[in-house]
Amino acid sequence: LYFARFQCMMSFLNTPDGSRAAKEARRIMADSKKVEDLIASLRQDRRHINRVVPFLPERLQNELFSEQFTLSSLEKFEDLDVDGSGCLESHELLPIVVDLAQALHHAVDEDQCRRFLEIFDDDKTGVVSKAEFVNAMRFVA
Repeated sequence: LYFARFQCMMSFLNTPDGSRAAKEARRIMADSKKVEDLIASLRQDRRHINRVVPFLPERLQNELFSEQFTLSSLEKFEDLDVDGSGCLESHELLPIVVDLAQALHHAVDEDQCRRFLEIFDDDKTGVVSKAEFVNAMRFVA
């Protein structure tokens, strides 16, 4: 039975549809690796953000802490807060993770979103508040 399944899969992979499916699967796996790398980098670098900000050009500091940046981040927050709870749960962060990693939607899973959330959940509440989200956007900008 297993050999017959194997033969069916190999036959499928030798078709144009199978070749496209295999190519997409390889892209999803590569994108998933990019997400893992992003999470690891953010986790490592997040600890050092307070040391870096004073060395940023003044223009960039002013932009990151401007009212316009804050309002833009809060607008993005509202777009992501699909349930209107006033905080972001891990699944609501999927578009941000996909965008930052430049990955396919299918390459990002719930666990990766949860680990991304944990990086910016300063209050350790299991969700990202508006203030935490604005700070996260400053960090990833």
